[in-house]
Order: sequence, then structure tokens, then C-alpha cells
Amino acid sequence: MSRVSQKTLAEKRADRAAYAREYRKTHPLNEGHRQRDISRSYAGVYERRGKLLRYPCQACGSSKSQKHHPDHELPLFVVWLCRPCHLAWHAHWRETVPTLFAEWLEVARACAAVRKSSVSELHELSRALSTSAA
Repeated sequence: MSRVSQKTLAEKRADRAAYAREYRKTHPLNEGHRQRDISRSYAGVYERRGKLLRYPCQACGSSKSQKHHPDHELPLFVVWLCRPCHLAWHAHWRETVPTLFAEWLEVARACAAVRKSSVSELHELSRALSTSAA
């Protein structure tokens, strides 16, 4: 009796990645899906590197949380929600309270803009200081 060899996890992942590459050739992502994919990938890399820390669910406190992106243009701005709360968010929250969601999103974008401008201002200041010292 011959024994069927089991694929390792790495082999299964490689097969899945190859399948996804072939599928994507005939089923391209639209711009919205592409932005979501990039945002999730970007945040995932930061999480694996330890730069984006996982927190308990911000709604119920469960330790089994996952990332939720309120705005995919800000990939590192995530809300940590457990699966049930995440599903409830998508099913109920945005439709029920659209003005609150819009206000929250506006504040998040403003905070991100301040952080970006502060970084660029620091770079300009450091360049000015380094040229005046020379």
C-alpha cells in the first residue's frame, strides 16, 4: 500500500499564491478593491514588524480582535474589533449613524494630515539647520 504524502504548510501557501496570481490575470481588481488590498497589506506588514500593535476589541474588550479600516486611504489607522463586533459594524453602524461616522472619519483624516505636515515641517527645518551650519 502506497502512502500519499501530505503537503507542508509552506507548500500549501505556495500553491494558493500561485492560484491567486493566475486568477488575478483574468479577474483584475477594480480601484476600490485595489486600495483595500494595499491598505490591508500595508497594515499587515507593520503588524508583523511590531510597529502596529494589536489591541483588544474596542467595542467589547475581547482579546480575539482583527483590524478594521474606517478609511483605506489611511492604512495604519485601524480600529480593533472582534469578529462579531466587526460584522455588526458593517451590517449596522454605518447605515444607522452615517453622520457620526462621517464626523469620526473627518477627525481621523485631520489627525493624519497634521501628522504628515508635522513630519514634512521637521524635515524642512532639519534641512535648513544643516545648510546654515555648513
